[in-house]
Amino acid sequence: MSTIGEWFCTATQMCRLLRKSTPVLVCALFAADVRAAPPTGEDEPRPQSMEVISVIGTRSDALRMPGSAEVLDERALERFGRTDIHLILSQVPGVSVREEEGYGLRPNIGMRGSGSARSARITLMEDGVNIAPAPYSAPSAYYFPTIARMSAVEVFKGPASIQNGPQTVGGVINLRSSALGETGGLLQAELGSHAERRLHARYAAGAERVSALVERHEWSSAGFRKIAQAGGDTGLDKVDSLVKLRLRSSEAAHLRQDVLLKLTRADETSRQSYLGLTEADARRRPQLRYAASALDRFDGESQTRSLRYTAGTDVHRISAVYYRNEFERNWYKSEGLDPDGSAGGNGANARRRSWGAIIAEVDAGGADADDYRRVLEGGSTTGDERIVMRDNAREYLSKGFDIRYRGDFEGERTSHRLDMGWRDHSDWEDRLQRYSDYRLDGGRLALDEIHGWGEWGVGNRLLRAQARALFIHYELDWNDWRISPGLRRESVRQSRRDWSDAARTRLASGGVRRNRFSTTLPGLSVVRRISDRLNLFAGVHKGFTPAGYSNDAAPEESLNWEWGARFRGGGGASAGALVFFNDYRNLLGMCTAESGADCEVGDAFSGRGAAVLGLELELRCALGSAAELNLSYTWSDAEFSETFDSDFFGAVRSGDAIPYVSRHHLSAALGWTLRPGWRLDAQAVYRGATCTMALCGARQRIDAQTTFGIGVQYTAGENLRAYLRGHRLGSDGAIVARQPYGAMTMAPERWVLGLAWSF
Repeated sequence: MSTIGEWFCTATQMCRLLRKSTPVLVCALFAADVRAAPPTGEDEPRPQSMEVISVIGTRSDALRMPGSAEVLDERALERFGRTDIHLILSQVPGVSVREEEGYGLRPNIGMRGSGSARSARITLMEDGVNIAPAPYSAPSAYYFPTIARMSAVEVFKGPASIQNGPQTVGGVINLRSSALGETGGLLQAELGSHAERRLHARYAAGAERVSALVERHEWSSAGFRKIAQAGGDTGLDKVDSLVKLRLRSSEAAHLRQDVLLKLTRADETSRQSYLGLTEADARRRPQLRYAASALDRFDGESQTRSLRYTAGTDVHRISAVYYRNEFERNWYKSEGLDPDGSAGGNGANARRRSWGAIIAEVDAGGADADDYRRVLEGGSTTGDERIVMRDNAREYLSKGFDIRYRGDFEGERTSHRLDMGWRDHSDWEDRLQRYSDYRLDGGRLALDEIHGWGEWGVGNRLLRAQARALFIHYELDWNDWRISPGLRRESVRQSRRDWSDAARTRLASGGVRRNRFSTTLPGLSVVRRISDRLNLFAGVHKGFTPAGYSNDAAPEESLNWEWGARFRGGGGASAGALVFFNDYRNLLGMCTAESGADCEVGDAFSGRGAAVLGLELELRCALGSAAELNLSYTWSDAEFSETFDSDFFGAVRSGDAIPYVSRHHLSAALGWTLRPGWRLDAQAVYRGATCTMALCGARQRIDAQTTFGIGVQYTAGENLRAYLRGHRLGSDGAIVARQPYGAMTMAPERWVLGLAWSF
């Protein structure tokens, strides 16, 4: 079907839905003297300026939300730099992050005990549109937008997350890109440790009815890891571009209308590897990289296009967006060792050993430990030994049409807000892989043989998903109460086809899998205003994560509760305390290459029942006239509720900890205005110990870590800033993960010197 045909079909179905449901809802919910609601205050954006869809809005809006929410505005992003989303999110309670390559290129983010691997268990959005490469087919975030070009980050947990999906267990992260505004621009340049360079340029121009924005971000680094014997670059090169064009009606028009075209493109080459270190090397030489991974390289290219139409009055507002996201990548990386050449002769019966198994044997001092250590450290391969490399090639497409309605109404003693939305979405992941064999000669990799694409039927598959989602969310303000029921409906069809030949003429055995399911996700939140400064709130909602591609696999479901209080004082001071409880009926584990588990990539595994109990605390306040303090703390108790064995989770006993969920997480940030033009910021982040597997046995634990950051900034006039920032101060190369292959260590301390000119 053509694009125009898709738009027409989708719009027609939504119009029918609205025509049938709106009169019933209005009569049922607004059976009072209803008239147009007045503007809600200076924090509420007017429809004509909303070219970006926000999940929350502003910090003031977040404090009034019926649930836990956070907005990190431009000032919060600038405080410690904008390059690593892990560092930015460390100041948000309830959010867990796990570092990997040290730059935040492919983040690992979880919320309230959800899995963090590749951020696949939360909903990631940019300007209200899902940005995971394939949110239903393959949600792992192998693509993530450059955080440096964002103007704000919104984090939402709780019942209102059912307005956005598909993942609703943990919550939503919405990245807001640079907004169109007054004519002006930005030029920014940075130099940093390990030959890091960053250039950022942005310019916006426009009149009352036409405006445009062009932005470009270039980032490179030589990397901080040193490849044994071979040497070479272990850094990155990434270029990210954005173009926006907006047409809008006159501000005097009764019906205010916007049309916004948005285009982005990102190209990345990074010399990153999944091959970690033995326990001894991680402790002694944490920035080492083995020679067997010298050729590991990630190449990615992303393009996004969206066309958004918004129309509204003071009472009604409708927004419709068509989006299309394309992503292509190849991660060429070392997979393991073929000790006798059998992998090249017969892939089905190969004796290839993964690097994870090899490092485990070296750590345990097994019979072949000395031979394996020789290869890892760059010694020459002997006889038929070969290093096995693989082209992990993928293509992704995600597209759809999303339409939303908002109505604000005012009665004599009540006010009402109705949000409705409908999305028709499809995505797919296409993978076609091949193996190559290399010899090691004095620390250098030499090509021996390249095998065919899709040979042995490995990694030769197409995953597809089609989904339709509908949500209705209502807010009733009555005296000192705000009551917010909501409902989301997801209907998903998934299919997977595996072939045994590169031409895709022969299906593999069991090569067709299908899954189809629907779910209804209710939610309810209640807010009680105690005073102008204090609110109490509670909420409950059903969480959902789509199933994998095993036939008839069940999706993940949970029942999520939260109870809390928010206080808002003078001078921007605020405080919050919240207790949450997530009761998993079917905790899913999704097999990915990053997980390092003994499973087939793409399969889903049930973790049976599990429970997460937690506490979130947050405080923002001024210390005198020149200083401010931001504190956030999260305590989590995440446990499995049943005993079972799994290829993904391993041996699990009831009461074992859910992997990679730390019990304690604390972030403290202090800022001082030292004298006119000068500012000093300091930050400390503590992450408690975690288990990497449920059993938490030998070499399945990560110790507690504390890191520090500091920033000094001088502002000359209103437009010129110079700054010096230090990240991960005190880092000693501590182990941050043990998957997929061995111990992964933290990036060392990093210093950045920058200059920014706004005009």
